[in-house]
Amino acid sequence: MKVAIVGSGISGLAAARALARHADVHLYDGALRPGGHCYTVEVEGPRGGCAADMGFIVHNRENYPHFSRMLRELGVATRATSMAFSVSLPHQDL
Repeated sequence: MKVAIVGSGISGLAAARALARHADVHLYDGALRPGGHCYTVEVEGPRGGCAADMGFIVHNRENYPHFSRMLRELGVATRATSMAFSVSLPHQDL
């Protein structure tokens, strides 16, 4: 069976990985690199360079069980963290 997957973001890559065991998979993307909005850039700072992850950077096992399993299978390390979000719009009294 031949399968075409459009988009090489995390979902497209995960689908390609899962389907590759059972089908002839062809992955298509308009970008020159895989990963969609998930990628790492090297940023120069006052103490030298550091890797900065862009896009999808926080997940939890409860809401992303299949993604978490794939990370374990691939040997990708994760670590516990907390995340907060705040917004201030002074012109809208918020």
